Formats: sequence, structure tokens, C-alpha cells
Amino acid sequence: MIHLLERGGLRRLLLAATVCLALAPAPGRTADLPPDLADRLAPVLPGIVNIEAVTALAKGRHYYAWGSGFIVEPSGIIVTNRHVIAGAGRITVSGRAFAPQRAKLLYVSSLLDLALLKIDAGKPLTALAFGDSDRVRIGDPVLAIGNPLGIGESVSAGIVSALDRNIRETSYDDFIQTDAAINHGNSGGPMVDLDGKVVGIDTALYSSPHNTGSIGLGFAMPANDAKFIVDQVIRFGKVTAGWAGLHLQGMTAQLADGFGLPQPRGVLVAGIDDRAVAATGMVRPGDVIVAVAGNPVTNRRDVQRAIVEAPVGSTLALTLLRGGVEQAVAMPIAADPNDTAEAQHQSMQPLDLRVAAATPSDTGMRLAPLTPANRTRYDIAPRLSGVLVTEAMPHSAAEERGILAGELILRVREDVVHAPAEVVRDIGVIADKGIEYAPLLVYGRKGTRWIALPVASTK
Repeated sequence: MIHLLERGGLRRLLLAATVCLALAPAPGRTADLPPDLADRLAPVLPGIVNIEAVTALAKGRHYYAWGSGFIVEPSGIIVTNRHVIAGAGRITVSGRAFAPQRAKLLYVSSLLDLALLKIDAGKPLTALAFGDSDRVRIGDPVLAIGNPLGIGESVSAGIVSALDRNIRETSYDDFIQTDAAINHGNSGGPMVDLDGKVVGIDTALYSSPHNTGSIGLGFAMPANDAKFIVDQVIRFGKVTAGWAGLHLQGMTAQLADGFGLPQPRGVLVAGIDDRAVAATGMVRPGDVIVAVAGNPVTNRRDVQRAIVEAPVGSTLALTLLRGGVEQAVAMPIAADPNDTAEAQHQSMQPLDLRVAAATPSDTGMRLAPLTPANRTRYDIAPRLSGVLVTEAMPHSAAEERGILAGELILRVREDVVHAPAEVVRDIGVIADKGIEYAPLLVYGRKGTRWIALPVASTK
């Protein structure tokens, strides 16, 4: 989930398709919903998936991130956000209709925050259908479905709050804003209308200081922006996208006044990539594109989609305003030069918004035997036995899972433990078996509870 956090009046862009411990109040308002909503949702939910991505870093450190996705082809093709799987070496997908399994990375877009995965469930799966996001209107009721905070499938309701929002993530930003609760882990999940059609892909949220959860400002990538890429991958196994290197900006009343226009009209050219054919002077910064192929344009999406879908090697007819004079230009369309192999590593999640995994050499905890001195220091009753946690390291899996100094580890899976070496040994056995979580029975201020500690599998 791209997370834009307000700090000191500035917005900071974070990527957070992961579990985050700070819970926020949900927006108080939801749209009026039909009484048969559960029946409408029933055929949609089997097409929703949860995604777990594991990234290996230097010094043997591993991080887990959680996100969402949805099936778009019965053979097992899944749509998610690019930032959900950014840099991941292992991607695991789970859903209602199949057991958790590793997913193959099928395609990563260099144009949008979009990736496609492939699984083999051994049977046809429920695929969701795209709706027409160009027909979405402010006030339409929508549902956001995904895996918030990694807790599992969840549905929230709201309305379309605004259209064509630019959150400055890519040059193709034209997000749908909604007050439906979108939290960390919702990334890649579908935003559907009341007919169950996918009209957007949950991607981002704004939050206020000290609050990393939903405050009713969520953003979804319009379905029509993703549909072209998805269709090409399904039909041809690759994407051949047109490209012109134009950096575009929506026209505002203030900019229109500055350029001498009587009213806002068209789309403003803000810059041109050095690699673009258009950089020869055919299109210039300050030009206003008012029509593409004879069709008037009202936002950047109209121009960007026309360029992407134009055949490579063709020309695209643009109508420009330059110095207040209308001009016709035949702009050559080149192949997208961006390397999609590198796109997987773009938008990497910052360390403070990923979940660490324990290893035998680094459990993320300082452990100690339960000596008489430690019993006195931490006020531990004589009847209790186990391994003492004296510190859960910052940003570790143990800290993320709520393990506290002064608590006791009683068991690792079925094994009763009495010494730190036994905890380390058991975590090593779990890692060697390729198991990704170590169940720890922990006793402390929160009572006795099982904790699933993420483990960096050695397989």
C-alpha cells in the first residue's frame, strides 16, 4: 500500500503493503448499501487472494510484506500492485479456492504500479471482471476488498469521493479517491462496484501525523488503466506499449489564466524525456494538447491511454495550442524503453514498514536463562519455567509481533524450552524445514498466548 503521511505540512510517500501495528479509527460514514449486498459479494470473494512477499536483504536479513490481489483469468493469473512484490524472492498466494502456494512473477509494469502473478491450482478459478472505470462518478458506492494489516480477507464500503487524483507516484497518476477504508495490506486488492465489477485497484492512502491507518482518504488505480496491460499479457504473454516520453499535467484555472486561455482546456505538457522522439521539437513544454485523433481531451488519462495503446511505429494525431494558436502534429510512437525487469525493484518498501523475519543467528530477541536474579528483577513466580526475553530488538519480528521484555517463552511448537540455545535450535529446525513461522508459546503481562514468529526459511 502506498502510504502518504502528512508530517510538518509535507507529504511523505511511503510504501506499506505490510502489517503495521498502529490501528486507526475507520471513517464514520459509509454509503447507503443494498440489503442484498452479501448475495452480490458471494460470487466475488472466491476471486480474492492474499499475498505474502519475502525479500532477502544483506547480512542474511529477510523481510515479509503482505498485500492483496485478485484473479483475472481462470488459469490462475492474478493482478496486484508492483510495490507489493518489489524485490521479493519468494511470493506466496492464498485464497478460498486453493491451498497456499508459491506464485510465479509473470509481468511487472514499468508504466504503472502493477504486477501480474501466476499460480497453478489444478482447476479453473473464479476470475473477476473489469468494469468501465471511465463511467465511475463521484458519489457512486464502492467496496474495497483485501488483506488489511495481514489479518485476512476483509471488505469495507464507501463512495467515490473524487476522480483523477494525482498522488505523484508516477507520470500516469489519475487515481479514484474513496472513503472506503483502505489500510496497509489492501494494496493490489480490487475496488468493486455493487455489481461486483472491478472499477479500481486499491493502491494508496493518505494519513495524518502519528496515524498510519485509514482516515477516509484512499486511492485506487482506475481499472481501465490496468485493463490494457492485463489483456496484452493474457493474450500475448507480453506488453507492447506505445511511448512518447511526454510528462503531462492537468490544466487548472490558474494555469489557464497564466497561459492566456479564457478557461481551462486540454492537458499541459510539463516536460519531455530526453529519449523521446517528441524531444526534437515536435512537442514542447508549455504546449496544450486539446485533442488526440480528433477527440477532445479533458485530462491526462485521455492522452496517456491513447499513447500507450497506439501501435509502435505509428503516429498519433495531436491538436496543440502553442502561443494561443492551434496546430496539428503527427507525433511518432516509439516502444516503451523502460526495462520491465528492473521495474520489480522500483518502489522498494522502506525498512520501517516491513516485517523482519527471525533467523537462528538473529532471533530479534535477547534471551536469558531464568536465574534467581532474573526472577527477582522481572517478578517471575517460582512455579514458572521457560526462557526469559530481556529485550525485543527494534524493528525485529519479535517486536512487531508484540513480544515484550520480561516475558517467558514456554514452548517452540511442541518443545518445552528452558535455555536460550534450545529456542535458537528449534527456530533453526523450523527454518531448515522450509516452514515460515515458528509458533512460540509466550507468557507475560498479556497472559499466555501463541505467537507466530516469521522465520527466514533456508529452503
